[in-house]
Amino acid sequence: MLVSRHSMTLECESAQMSKASARQINYGLRPAKNIERKMMGDLFARLSLIAPLPEYRYVGFGSTYFNDFALYHELLGINDMVSIERRGALLKRCEFNRPYKCIKLAHGESTTILPQLDWKRRSLVWLDYDSMISAEVLQDIETVVSKARSGSVLVVSVNVEPPRPPRHDEEGNPVKNPDPHAYRRNYLENAVGPNRIPNAIAGKDLADWGLAKVCHLVMSDQVKETLFDCNGAIDDAEQRRADQVLHFHYSDNARMLTVGWLLINSADRAKLGAHAFDSLPFVRTDDKALLIDPPQLTGREVRHLNRLLPTSDEDIPEVDWLPASERKRYMAVYRYFPVFAESEL
Repeated sequence: MLVSRHSMTLECESAQMSKASARQINYGLRPAKNIERKMMGDLFARLSLIAPLPEYRYVGFGSTYFNDFALYHELLGINDMVSIERRGALLKRCEFNRPYKCIKLAHGESTTILPQLDWKRRSLVWLDYDSMISAEVLQDIETVVSKARSGSVLVVSVNVEPPRPPRHDEEGNPVKNPDPHAYRRNYLENAVGPNRIPNAIAGKDLADWGLAKVCHLVMSDQVKETLFDCNGAIDDAEQRRADQVLHFHYSDNARMLTVGWLLINSADRAKLGAHAFDSLPFVRTDDKALLIDPPQLTGREVRHLNRLLPTSDEDIPEVDWLPASERKRYMAVYRYFPVFAESEL
């Protein structure tokens, strides 16, 4: 997974962010991430109304696991796939772990690689950062939105765990009574620029999932600004709009935010129709995110619950050995729920 670097040096990274890397986390074994990946695949499949899915290209940060690449090749039949990897030391390992030869490795920063790609094909782009939002993240959003063909989807994931102030100053002396609210506001301003943060947002508003709400706003504004500039110089028929289709919160290791937009013109919108995503309960078109929060269940519990689903009821009352809150959490994601097992490879 590629991590964009801030152009400025921030005072320190939070403990949660510094621990997040492909060497410390098996991304294939994160339940919420696994569910998110499958949900996205279900949404991508609906784009066949616009064009055959094998005609699409997939761009992402495969790291050494390539979970999303393998899934979308197998599920959607996409053969044109580009994995961006910034860490030269991992290239040989990534090449070894590449599950299909149709996956091409592109070595370099996403800010460098994305502008160099050929954008003639419709694309499914998942910029799955494990870092916080930054000027580089916004630059990547601008690049994809400005270049992607109509019918493409851009998905962006960023770490939204509220950063913690350092316990020691640069000289190693303990910091007395650090103000986390002021620190978080300053951190975000340094990351994306003070003019992108509404004045009404105070540091205390960035606690818990508050940072995710502000990051959603900042990224959405970047998409709108880029499209406004692009559409100003072309005919109405070619103008694209950005329809938000995904908005997830989840926390396998740290709080994460995922937002996805469908970039589409009027002709492709007519092909897709107005109700293409209606049967997908996870689609979110506004600032209210879906919290992916799967319960922890045994394999036997999963098999039993699956035999009782789907149901028109809002609950599964006959399962009295599982709390109602956990039953409902499972019902919300049961079609995508992962069950992990040890196996000999």
